[in-house]
Amino acid sequence: QINKELYNLAVNYNVSASEDQVYISFSGLDENFDAAAKIIEELLNDPMPDQKALDNLVKSTIKSRNDATINKEQIFREALDNYATYGAENPFNAVISNAELKALKAKELTDLIKSVPTYKHKIYYYGPRSLKDLTAFMQKNHKVAPQAKAYPPEKKYKRAESNENTIFLFDYDMVQAEVQMMRNYKAFDAKELPLLTAFNEYYGGGMSSVV
Repeated sequence: QINKELYNLAVNYNVSASEDQVYISFSGLDENFDAAAKIIEELLNDPMPDQKALDNLVKSTIKSRNDATINKEQIFREALDNYATYGAENPFNAVISNAELKALKAKELTDLIKSVPTYKHKIYYYGPRSLKDLTAFMQKNHKVAPQAKAYPPEKKYKRAESNENTIFLFDYDMVQAEVQMMRNYKAFDAKELPLLTAFNEYYGGGMSSVV
């Protein structure tokens, strides 16, 4: 129903979450800005829990996890890479378990959605409206907490120290063999980026590279 309503207004909207940020965006005709913004504000502040939809999502997520256990690229390029970099506790396996997924209640997630505007956040806009008009509209229609909450502390992972040569073997039924070498290096320095980019292109830039 929401998609249909926004479609009738010729508005595209998107909601996505990365590891540390939530993005809510929409675009369309300026003449429909007010109506679209109010719909999205309502969606954000009063989402309706749907346990059946969540249960289906959980089943799909668990299936994807099971599929990943036999996906060579995901095991080698992500799981093993994270394990070699950080050790047993790493960003790749920092997820809630299947049992916890199955125990989730839809209201828990809608409560999380409602909490989004209570944290510090920024609003970006480009279009024909003046800053004065936009500010007046948002102050009237965008609900925020009297005192915005600070972000939860970031989970930081310590890189594993490689004081000696270590080999991790991943047994997979395949014809080819793949090898990846990793080493610890100093902290990122933007000044070295041109040199690093040139090195990567020279040695690993496709079939025309040295290697």
